[in-house]
Amino acid sequence: MATIYDIAKKCELSVSTVSKALNNDPHITDKTKAIVWEKARELSYVPNQAARSLSIGHSTLIGIIFTFRNDQSRFQNPFLLNLIELYKTKMAKRNYDVVFLSHKRGNQSTSYLEVCRRLDIHAVLVLGDIDSGKINELISNGIHVIAFEAEGPGIITITSDNEKITHELTCRLLSLGHRKLAFIEGNRGASAIDRRKGFESAVASVPGAKGEILHVLNYDSASALLAAKKCLRNGITAILFPDDITAIVTINGLTNNGVQVPKEISITGFDGTDLGQTLIPQLTTVQQDIETISSRLAEETVESLKSSAVNSAVISVPSRIISGRSISRPCSNK
Repeated sequence: MATIYDIAKKCELSVSTVSKALNNDPHITDKTKAIVWEKARELSYVPNQAARSLSIGHSTLIGIIFTFRNDQSRFQNPFLLNLIELYKTKMAKRNYDVVFLSHKRGNQSTSYLEVCRRLDIHAVLVLGDIDSGKINELISNGIHVIAFEAEGPGIITITSDNEKITHELTCRLLSLGHRKLAFIEGNRGASAIDRRKGFESAVASVPGAKGEILHVLNYDSASALLAAKKCLRNGITAILFPDDITAIVTINGLTNNGVQVPKEISITGFDGTDLGQTLIPQLTTVQQDIETISSRLAEETVESLKSSAVNSAVISVPSRIISGRSISRPCSNK
């Protein structure tokens, strides 16, 4: 296995210079860094994590923890998968490696704290629902917790403006003449609560408008289709879904059952995935600013490691509505 000394010999540079180049030291020129990394790739050099941590004074490993109650959510959400890839890329540019953490080792269960201590991890990104016991154990032991949408004491949260944008989306449906609407709450958590608030406040602002809350897990296509059919029977003319995929699958299911969208019922999604824009009819949805969200997650992760204090914050990132063809005026108003 190649070592830093092999690279130094090949490049005819000092070991100190090679070490600084591999760690992206600003005092080393880009030309020298390029030469060092080229030789490192030629030699199939793999950095020693422990040695690297010692050289820069702290660990360069960041953990990702999935805490979804519905295990399928992590694999079926294209927005989440894209967010993880962007986060990993942005952390790599800052010379950090990202690893996925599990509290199971073989047939035995362990705590996330034990895993973090074993791997010398001092910051984690949490995706999903906050399990207060497991997360509080990390926080109380000085592990920095950064989260997407999940909120709590000792957690730095980056989130979309869920309440505001859902209020705007609901108002758009109301402006088209819809007076009986349904909101699919999806997986319950901070974001679902905020979106529900936005939906309910918009409905309450229009006299005569009625809103129904339905509980269907994200990506549960069978239950979502049943809920949509029930809405049709109850005279509901517009449904807001918690994600694009569930909305798309429901539209396809309704179409296969002879229901015309948006003529008979209007449907909206959430996330702004590319797939929703290739659908016929094109999906009206909320586009979360995935670039800004991933950047802020990376920035807050790195900043948190500069201090031993564990901080709390909620940082909201604006979203926007993508106007598609999956909504229109209700039949009675056309």
